[in-house]
Amino acid sequence: MVYHLPRAAVASGLMTFVTGVLVVSVLALTDGRNALAQSVDKPATQAQENATERPRPTDEPEIQRLRAQWYDNRTFEAYADALAEGKPTFIFFSADQCGFCLTMLERFRCPAIARYAGFMKFGTAWREKDEGGDQLASALNVERYPTTVIFKTDMDKLHVIGRIEGVFPAHDIDRVIQEAFKEYAGADGSGAPDLLSVEETRKMLDQAGIARPSEAFCAGEEN
Repeated sequence: MVYHLPRAAVASGLMTFVTGVLVVSVLALTDGRNALAQSVDKPATQAQENATERPRPTDEPEIQRLRAQWYDNRTFEAYADALAEGKPTFIFFSADQCGFCLTMLERFRCPAIARYAGFMKFGTAWREKDEGGDQLASALNVERYPTTVIFKTDMDKLHVIGRIEGVFPAHDIDRVIQEAFKEYAGADGSGAPDLLSVEETRKMLDQAGIARPSEAFCAGEEN
């Protein structure tokens, strides 16, 4: 079953605890990166200057936005970067010895999901391997794997806008993400992503030589 988690169903005490940890961690990461940026002088080398001057293929920005950067067992870092860039956070809760988890991870490479790569921050939280992920899993009552949660990234609260429990075809995952973005964008639609169509994404991945799962696998017709 694909469903959205009612925010009222999450215990407020746990929400407050985890939010406090998130705020401290996010602030620490942000302050550290700012200090590093101020203290390190990065003079451009001739090679860097030449690379900057070279014209890039017209489709390169489009290709790059189809390559999701995954934060493996770095939940708080994914959240901090999403907060800094004003994007939703997509966290996949998984566990060892979970075949369905591996299937779901592969589904995220399907064109219907790959097209969101530039519009969210993606993180994986493997049970007992990511302290921040374990704290979030506890606060969100994650009891089965895989579970996928999409957050509207806020500094002062956990704002869940989408949740999936189990393994599903790409079109069902896509539907949940679309609904999440409707809530994220708000009434004025200002946060809605400028998405490629699934067919455009499929063609672009193929033209760039980026491997993708078969259409039958993405449709849930094979595992």
